[in-house]
Amino acid sequence: MGEEIFFDFRDGYYPDDFTIDNPLSSVIGGNDFGIKFNCSTLKFFYTNSTPYIASEWTIIGEKEIINMGKIKSILYSPLTSIFPNFWKNCLILIESETNHPRLVWGKHPTFEATDYRIYRAISNTSAPTKLNYILIDSTSSNVFEYFDEGIQLTDNQYVFYYVAAYNSLLNQNSELTNLVCTKEISNSRNATLLLETTTGINPHLYWGRHPTYSTTNYKVCRAISHVPNPRSITYNLIHTTTTAEEHSYLDEDLRLGDTDFVFYQVKAFDSNTNSTSESSNVVTTIAAMYKSSTEEIRNRIEYSLAQNQPNPFNPTTSIKYSLPEQQFVSLKIFDILGKEVATLVNEIKPAGNYEVNFDASNLSSGVYFYQLRAGNFTEMKKMILIK
Repeated sequence: MGEEIFFDFRDGYYPDDFTIDNPLSSVIGGNDFGIKFNCSTLKFFYTNSTPYIASEWTIIGEKEIINMGKIKSILYSPLTSIFPNFWKNCLILIESETNHPRLVWGKHPTFEATDYRIYRAISNTSAPTKLNYILIDSTSSNVFEYFDEGIQLTDNQYVFYYVAAYNSLLNQNSELTNLVCTKEISNSRNATLLLETTTGINPHLYWGRHPTYSTTNYKVCRAISHVPNPRSITYNLIHTTTTAEEHSYLDEDLRLGDTDFVFYQVKAFDSNTNSTSESSNVVTTIAAMYKSSTEEIRNRIEYSLAQNQPNPFNPTTSIKYSLPEQQFVSLKIFDILGKEVATLVNEIKPAGNYEVNFDASNLSSGVYFYQLRAGNFTEMKKMILIK
């Protein structure tokens, strides 16, 4: 057995690969690249030379983030639109040398961002039932990392982050990235939870034995939302194992599909002290519920404003929105200059899902915006009228 482990990557189709040596020539695919780990020095190295040359390996520093663009010597931010599900999986969190959280993400593949917004929530538990996120800072459109100097990585708090691309002209956020938590840095998760969705029609959960807790059973909890990164979420206990030797669960109440976003976590339980450990990592899938408790159904509703359908339209279109609680609701239409041209809703509405029809027969073709205001929630989207 040798002293080095090699990872050889075939990137296949990676467009606009302008190299430093030849910046005017486009190479589709370009060079492959390699990463190796030296078992003696415990160091990682990378190279884009093929065949691999010993003198052309570059060391990857401790806590250093190396993306494909740097490895392949691309002069600008690499395209991300060819990578499936890039945005909802791109955010990572590592520890900086100053013991502050460091967030790293990538360019949004489709949204025209003028900047990126960083949101943060703080909790004393690893799996809070509700989180209140606040906007803490933003970066320019070509900066994809952020150091949170307002937070020290300590053991007595859990800090959660997500990032949204923002367009200042539209006053609109993109969808959110995946959620990350500072406790993942220190490996303080007490069990590793895996989710199998490639076989069968039901999600299958697997987890490992808790390394330190006096476990008599494991408790499986589930939460449901119609958005991938809900601002608040409530977990419900759905299963308790009969022994500590059971480390899997098949959720037969749920069929894999494209309806809702379902989140799981597992806790070790000690029946002698009637206490539970901290939660495992959270895993998620997209599925359709066909057996749901009333509480789960209620918890699935979040504040949201959907894209109008159809879009473009002529002359009518429908707009859907959701309210988790009773609020005074305002839904208005504006033209490209910001002038209000129609009011669709302007009254108190109970919690629920709503659909409103908009008739633009008296308006000319062009770009319009519709804005929903409900309590502290505000969201605006663009629609196009073509006659």
